Amino acid sequence: MFGLTLLSHQTGGFLGAWLGGVAITEFGDFTWMWYADMVLALLAAIVNLPIKEARVRQPT
Repeated sequence: MFGLTLLSHQTGGFLGAWLGGVAITEFGDFTWMWYADMVLALLAAIVNLPIKEARVRQPT
């Protein structure tokens, strides 16, 4: 699980940097990247909503 998390994080970092460069080259500003970031953050929140964490039992 840790490896998958690390891989997806690194892939997202690469895409963020690369697409930021594309945005500057093509449009001259980062406006559309901010909107894409907002959409991705909302999608990530929705994907994580169904996760239920187990309760930690205290030793007695």
